[in-house]
Amino acid sequence: MKTIMSLFAILLLLLPSGLRGQEFVMDKTFGDQGVTVIPDFDLIYQMEFDSKGNILIKGKHDHTAIQQVVLKLDDKGFPDQNFGHEGIFSLPWNFFRIIDMKVDANDKILVTGFNQEESLILLRITEKGELDKTFGDNGMTAIRGIGEDVSVKTVSHQSDGKVLVGGTYYYRTAESRFSDMYLVRITSTGELDEGFGEQGIIRFKMGFKNYSSL
Repeated sequence: MKTIMSLFAILLLLLPSGLRGQEFVMDKTFGDQGVTVIPDFDLIYQMEFDSKGNILIKGKHDHTAIQQVVLKLDDKGFPDQNFGHEGIFSLPWNFFRIIDMKVDANDKILVTGFNQEESLILLRITEKGELDKTFGDNGMTAIRGIGEDVSVKTVSHQSDGKVLVGGTYYYRTAESRFSDMYLVRITSTGELDEGFGEQGIIRFKMGFKNYSSL
């Protein structure tokens, strides 16, 4: 029931405001008479589509408060048995929090987040639900040294395959703690683009004071 309600809530939010309140008919060609139930799938954070109409869902199993997963449904609403384990790819444990998921032009899945070591993490998954060994270090790129409490606000693919990641971070002085913005560019193979900014990173020194830390 949690899965059904979560999916319904997300689909409702995605509807244009002019369509809300109108009568809709269940698409009985999708899943089981219009409904797909995934056992033990509790929270849904994001949905994306690939070029074939498959549905990619970023979420969490209810049996753990930490591990997050990517679920792939085919265009008929059934788990793709050729993706990961029975349609589910479980993200590595060093992913503390996943923020964003994007599908590139080759239908590879880029997952972005950060871990407990305050590193920005990018992970790329193939169409088959495996780590893409051609990206970063066996499918994963960790970017350290941006600052404290790194967060991800936006991710975008360029036409040449490079990836832009933007967000916020904190830094300290003797007097206080401040927040600023950053922009990182990653090559299509998962390396920092050293020709961009300062070794792949641009920091926007806005100096927003973090009063909550005082």
